[in-house]
Amino acid sequence: MAAIIKEEEEKEEKIEARKAMLESYPKNPAVEASEIAQEAADEAAKQKYKDDFEDQQKLLDSFEAKKADKKKAAKENENLYKNNAELWTANMPQQYLEGYIQTQVNDIRHQLAQIEAREQDSDSDSSDSDSDDE
Repeated sequence: MAAIIKEEEEKEEKIEARKAMLESYPKNPAVEASEIAQEAADEAAKQKYKDDFEDQQKLLDSFEAKKADKKKAAKENENLYKNNAELWTANMPQQYLEGYIQTQVNDIRHQLAQIEAREQDSDSDSSDSDSDDE
């Protein structure tokens, strides 16, 4: 057992010595510059991501604020229209407006039918009076 432990320790020492030797060996200047540039690019990308995320959050917050303002304004307008009959009539909802227009059309048709009925009555009266003269 002691032999195995000793053997493992020797392997670890060799590995540590190899790492130390590799670290002490000077790096290629081009590779080192490339690594530094890559780290800077990674850092810039992280910062850009954070900035974009913050901008998106600000935009979403402004949309939420606008949405809340619109809801508030719509509710105020609705209350204003409910309390003022003239404003309500001027801004009549579509569902009521269609019914109102149909009512007006029906009234006009009814009036037109009455006028035509009167004209026919007056025409028949004048034709009756012509036949009486003969």
